[in-house]
Order: sequence, then structure tokens, then C-alpha cells
Amino acid sequence: MRRALRPIVAGLVMLPLVACSGEQEDCCSPDPNDVPRVLTANVERVLPADGSPLIPGPGDERLELAAATSAGGEVVAVGRRRDAGDQSEAALLRSADGREWTATYLPGPVAGGTLAAVAPAGDDVLAFGNDADGAPVAVRVTADAAEPAEPVELPLPATEDGDRPARVRAAVTTGDRVVLAAVSVEGGDDPQNASAVLHVLASEDDGATWTALELPDELRVVGTGPAMLEQATPGEIGLAAYDGAPVLSVGLPGADGVVTTLWRGDEAGAEWTSLGTAADLFEGEALDLLHGHGDTLLAFTRAGTDASAWRSDDGGGTFARVDAGPAAFGGGGRQIVDAAVTLESGVLVVAGRTEGEVFNGRRPSALELWVTDDLETWRRSLDDPELAGGGRQQTAGLAAVGDEVVVVGSDQRRPADDEAEVAAAPLATHGASWIVVIADGPAEPPVEVTPLEVTGFAAGATVTRVVAAADGLIAAGSTSTGDDHDVPAVWTSPDGVAWTPVEAPALQDVTGTIEGLTVTEDGGVVAVGQVTGPDPDDDADDRLGVWTSPDGAEWARVDLTDLVYAGAVGYSVTQAGDAIVAVGTSEPEGRGYRDVGIWRSTDLGATWAAVPTAEEPFRAQEIEVLFGVGVRLDGTIVAVGHTGEPLQSPGGGYSYSPQAYALESADGQTWETVPAPFDGADFAELYLAQRIGDDFLVAGTAGLPLDLPNEDDTVSTSGAARADGDGDDWAVSEQRFRSRPVVRAAVPSTTAGTVVVGEWWRGGAGQDPLIAVEREGALFPVDGDLLDERETAAVGAAELGEQVVVLGMDTTDDAPAVVGWSLAFP
Repeated sequence: MRRALRPIVAGLVMLPLVACSGEQEDCCSPDPNDVPRVLTANVERVLPADGSPLIPGPGDERLELAAATSAGGEVVAVGRRRDAGDQSEAALLRSADGREWTATYLPGPVAGGTLAAVAPAGDDVLAFGNDADGAPVAVRVTADAAEPAEPVELPLPATEDGDRPARVRAAVTTGDRVVLAAVSVEGGDDPQNASAVLHVLASEDDGATWTALELPDELRVVGTGPAMLEQATPGEIGLAAYDGAPVLSVGLPGADGVVTTLWRGDEAGAEWTSLGTAADLFEGEALDLLHGHGDTLLAFTRAGTDASAWRSDDGGGTFARVDAGPAAFGGGGRQIVDAAVTLESGVLVVAGRTEGEVFNGRRPSALELWVTDDLETWRRSLDDPELAGGGRQQTAGLAAVGDEVVVVGSDQRRPADDEAEVAAAPLATHGASWIVVIADGPAEPPVEVTPLEVTGFAAGATVTRVVAAADGLIAAGSTSTGDDHDVPAVWTSPDGVAWTPVEAPALQDVTGTIEGLTVTEDGGVVAVGQVTGPDPDDDADDRLGVWTSPDGAEWARVDLTDLVYAGAVGYSVTQAGDAIVAVGTSEPEGRGYRDVGIWRSTDLGATWAAVPTAEEPFRAQEIEVLFGVGVRLDGTIVAVGHTGEPLQSPGGGYSYSPQAYALESADGQTWETVPAPFDGADFAELYLAQRIGDDFLVAGTAGLPLDLPNEDDTVSTSGAARADGDGDDWAVSEQRFRSRPVVRAAVPSTTAGTVVVGEWWRGGAGQDPLIAVEREGALFPVDGDLLDERETAAVGAAELGEQVVVLGMDTTDDAPAVVGWSLAFP
């Protein structure tokens, strides 16, 4: 049987949040001086102007930045530019603050190659790479912006027949020395005896002269034989500075994947000590990055799709996993750490990315930032709108400039549908920079979120609503019969943990589902949804479903056989004075798309009448859907949902971009539209209409267009709007998010504020539960520790004693599972 789920629509759904009017407890803001403060990162996305060297051209030209650093109060970034025909040249950009950039002239031999690494050398910056013929090169960038880059001689070995020149792989400044690592191939004309050789150079005079360091054979040879020759750049080489000495990571291909070994040199570079393999040091996890942080050597690794941080306080002899919490480096998608910098204040800033599923042949990625000042408490910029982007973002390096950190990287556009099968198709790639300012921000609201081991839900059960009743909680939805059919279902619980399915013929004698649920003033319960026919592939017998109960335990079904109820689905229901009003969708004869459905009962749900919806204000759009209904303080009924104009798809079917839709009525019979604030292009699906104290909350999801240099994208707003008691004054917050919040339910008047629940849609990382406190129009998420790789959403919440119980759905596996959380307010 077809499950009567909320319709899925095409287009990004969007909506803003609101400022609170009135003096209710849930709206009150605490004194700013009393709000706990925590370390946070304030991010500014730099949007380069036309003509900026960050933009390599008007088409699919690419600026691929590989590294960045700072010295003398200036940021230097290096890489290469490539045109659409794959011709390339080296790129060296400089900036005083990460906002305005200039390109630096490079001498001829360098200009035709690529630059791969940078390191500060006093007030100068040394940039390293290879020229057009593959020979290693270096240039000095002085503090005088008018001066061109000066070539620097590197004593790397000359090539002979069959050899490959040394390719620069990494550079770092440690203490008073600059250290450079490069790999050459020797004996390439004899594949069986060819070898890849690591070279490490050091300079103690800011690059004026260099010394080749002696390396043990186990470190010096990083590959042999024909398989090594097939690699464009043999070995994976990492280089970090720690306690005045270099630390190397060398990854070599093995039968079971890359085997990475860590080596630490002494301050003179004369002695090298093997620290062991990454597999041994990090419990089999792959190494992404090494970073020296004061007296601690840090390693960032990956196990599957989640990253981890490790610390060593004995120079790399042993490492211990940093307990950063379950969600700091986890969540949907694949987390990778790319760069780190330690500020003079001791604050550590880490940058990386979350990679999503392959889209049109390419894997998108979103920038990630973490900050910590003690290696124990990590703050992740999970939803900062300044990190929004739709293609592939990747960090090249971090540079500290005064009390700011400049994140330098690349931003690649999304591939189009016709580029999906062309893996080598050039995609416009721009340079990108973000400015990060470390500050103290407000702590999360004092809410303790504890997972509940809920019981009583059979496999395949689906919960859609939760309400508080006299003796506890009632949840409603459906259960699967195992033969492609669902039946309406109700559960009760005294504590939010142990749930008991209600056995009632009125529920089990039909197929269908419950979508909306309300408790009446006399303690009765009314549920709405859909009753479906016996054939899951034929909706001819589908109709509106209504059930009533005096107490949540005994249920009766209202048999609605009139043609006006055919194809209808009830999504929400509420009591409005002496009437019960339900809203949803209907399928009147002659209409090709979804139409509004509104139904009234004046006898507590025993009998029903359909409200006429064929005339104004209805049918202004081809598609009109209502998902939520509530009653304001002045008795006005408000119903919300969305409208749309269908676009036919070439392969059949249709899609549409939803626009927010709100109606109001004095009696549930005669309706008119509510224009503001829902007539803006940034509003879309609305799911919730509920009185909050003297105010009225409307919520769903919303967003705003975001004009980025490489392509347009969107940022999301808070997904809610508040009105005063008579609905005359709506307020919308300026809050923005990178991820898209979807608000589906609310619980007013907790000590922390109004609790709202729903789901986050995270680009490339799937769906996570949203649990937040709404105060004066802003959302304060308290769900950070719930971030994981599973597809989970919160669907309903209700107050139970001094806690709020939230139920959700985990849809990761074939059979959905009900999950739960308890919210306490210390």
C-alpha cells in the first residue's frame, strides 16, 4: 500500500523566524551579562570583485591553490592556473588581510610550472614548486609588494637519463630553520631497479643557503619497481614542525592500502627516529594531517567517514585519542582535515571539509572549521552561513594575520547533468578566502538532551505526531503489515520510554495512516490522516481518515464515504471554540493537482462537513496544500502550508518550487489569505501553526538566494515567524544558517524558551534531528551531540512533567525505526 506521506516537492524550501512580542516566560531573553560565554569563530566569506586574481576567468578556467602561509603581516597563497584547454601556469597571490588580493609576477622558468608549498622565512615567504620542465624551483616573496618574486637556488640532485626531477611535496618552518621535502625518481630506464627517493633540505638563513640532510635508507627510499613508476607523484609526504624539529609522514602503497610511517628529526636534522606506522599509532586509522601545537604533537586521522584528533605529549612516542565528543568530527558525509594553525593566544583553528555523495560524477565538499583552546572542548562551525557553497570547497592553508585567521582554498562549481559522464570535464574553480575572528560567543541554552531507549514500536512503525494527555503521552502514525500495507496506529506512554500500542478495531480494520492529532478541551482525542484502498497501486478508494477517542485508549473511526472526501489527506487538526477544524489536501473531480482540504466538525469529531474551496481565496495556484492549523489568542484560526505551479518533467510527472501559504478564518468556514510575511520569495513550506503564550508561531523552512562568485546558492533562515495575539504584527529574524532547518513541532513555555523540533538538511551530509530553543525569533540548537551518519529526524514533541519528550524517525535502513530523546532544563 502507498504510504500517505507529506508530499515531496522540488526546489529549496525556505522561511524566516521571528521576534517575540509579549512578556511570556518562553520569550524572555536572559540578561546578556548573565549568559555563559564560550569560544566561537566568527566567519566572513570574502566575495571577490570582478578582476580579482581569485577569479581566473569568465568560463571554466581554474585556479587551484595548494598552500598558504603568512609572514611580515602578509598572506601568500600558491598553486596554478589552468585554462579550459588544460594549459597551466604557476600562481602566486598575496594579500594584506585576506580580502584584497594581487598576483605577483613570477620569473619565466617558474611561471610555466606550478607552485606547491610555502613557508615563512623571517619577514619573507619562500614558495616552492616545479617549472615547466619539472625541475624544482623556489622563489622569495619579500614584504615589498612592488618587488617581483626572486629565484632561490635549491641543491637538489641533477637528473640523468631515465630520472625524474625532484618534485616539491611539502615545506615548513620549524624554529629558525626552513625545511623542504621533495621526491625524485632514479633509474627510471630500468623499471625493476628504479626507486623513488626522498630529499630533505634545510636552511638556517631564511633560504639563502641550503643543506641536504642525511636520511636513513628506510626513510630515504619511498618506493621501488615498476608499480612506483606508474605513480605521477610517488609517496604521500607530510611535514610538520614540532618543538623546533621536523616531523615527517611518509605513505607508501601496500597490499592492504597505504602504509604511513612517522619520522621525527632532531633540531639539527642529523638524527631521525621512526615513530611507527599510522596503523599502530592510531588504531588502524588513516592519517590526514600532523600539526605541532605548543608542547603537543597533534594528528588528525580518518576511520571510515569520521575524522579524529590524537595528541602526543612525548614527541610522538605515543598518541592518545582526543575525546572531542561524538559529533565534533563526525556526522553525515566524509570528514577530512586539511590544515591547522595555532595562534599566539594558544587557540587552535582547524580547517577541513565534509565530502558528500557523488553528484553528476563528482564528489561535492563543504568547508568545515573547528576551534579549541584546551584540546578538550571543540567548537565546530556547523551551520555558519558564511561557509555555504554548493560545489566543492577545499582548504589550501591557514594563515594568521594579527588576531584573525585567513582560510585560503578553492571553490569549484557543481557539474551540470551533461558533464556527469565526463570525469575530465573542466569545472570553473575560483580561489576563495574566509576571515575567521576568534571571540567569546553565547553558550547553548541550558538544556540537557538525553537519548531514550524507547520500546513498544514494532519494526516498520512510523510516528508522525506526539501530544500530551492526562495520563502521559500519545503518539500516532502507522505500522507496517509486512505486505506493502500500513495500518493506522496509536501508542500511549506514561514516561516517554515504554510505549504500548493501542489495540482497537477502529485502527486495525483499515489500511492507512494518522498524520494529525489533537487533544480537545474535555480530554478527548481527534486524529486525522488517510484511509487507503486494498490495492497499493490504485488510489481510487483512498479517502480522508478521521478517528476519535475519549481517552486515547478506546477509538472509533468516522466512516466518510461521500465523494467529497475521496483522495483527501488530513495533516493537522485543532479545536477552535465549539468546532474541530482539520486541514490537508483534497482531490476534487476535474482538478489535476493537489487542492486545499478543510473540514469542520461541531460535535467533537463525530460528524464532518467539507468547507467549500472552489472559490476565492482558493485555487489561486495550481497546487495548494495545508499542513498545519492553530488558533490565535483572539480566536482566529490560522492554517499554513504551501502553493506551487507545476512544471512537467520530460520523463513524466511534474515538479514545483513551493511558496509559503497562510490562511485565516474567524469560524473555519470563511477564509482569507495572510499576505505578510509569507508573500516574499524567501518563504516556502510551512508545517506548524501554534499559539505560544499570547503570541502565535508559524514555522517550516525557508531560505534566501546567495550570490557567490562561482555559482548561485542559498542560505537558510530560521524557519519560523511570530505574530502578536491579533496577528497584526509579524516579526522575522535576521538569523541565517548554512544547513536547512525544518521545524515541524513546538512545545511552549519551558524554562529555556519554546522548544522546536524537526530536521536539518545538510548539504552532502544528509539529515539530522533538529532540536532547538526558540527565543525572540532566533533558534538556539541544542542538538550538536546528535550529529551522526544516520538519516534521522525529530517528528513530534510534548511536555511530560519537568521534561520534554521528543520522538523521531531513523530512516537509514529499509525498515524505519522510532527513536527518542528527553530534554531536561537544569
